[in-house]
Amino acid sequence: MNGKTQKRWLQGLLSAVLLGLNIPSATLAQTAEAPPAGSVSIQGFSYGGSGCPQGSVGSLISNNQTQIELLFDKFAAELDTKKTTFGSQTNCLVSFEIKYPSGWSVSWDRVEQRGFGNLSGGAQGQIRSRFYIPGNGGFDVTRIYDFPANDVKDYTVVQDSISDVFTQCGAQVPLDVDTRVRVYGTPTGYNTVTIVANILHLTWRRC
Repeated sequence: MNGKTQKRWLQGLLSAVLLGLNIPSATLAQTAEAPPAGSVSIQGFSYGGSGCPQGSVGSLISNNQTQIELLFDKFAAELDTKKTTFGSQTNCLVSFEIKYPSGWSVSWDRVEQRGFGNLSGGAQGQIRSRFYIPGNGGFDVTRIYDFPANDVKDYTVVQDSISDVFTQCGAQVPLDVDTRVRVYGTPTGYNTVTIVANILHLTWRRC
């Protein structure tokens, strides 16, 4: 996949992700108890890293308040036959806070990462992610996903059981998502791994 083809693919997939966020589906999460619509907000959103230059990351909260979507349009690692010591890697740290009403606490139990991997050129690919909430009810979890050799596909990596502990009641909670994409090895052709979305699934309870 050359640069122009990859750019068109990323634009199409990002549009599909955005469209999907606005279409309700009858999932278990939508029927679970959650704060009223519009009462949860993202505060102090910031990001940085080689995989997310300014203007390349967006965020949304789903209508039912159970998902936060982080959307990327330039988050990719690429490697061809040029010799390198460590391969190609790129990273992005996203930091923000969610503000929610008193009488509620939240847990972040599941993450979906979506994108495209093309390792047909003989390289290896990896996504390494750190999910972090400080304080009482917080957590610090690192998860690694290794792509199969010669993999070429749109992917969804699901990370379950991030945490089952709930935050303090009515707090304004800081969240960090630190993700690194790496392509390495001794390739015989072009390889790439991209991320277009991190979807954070929230679980609410009254307190």
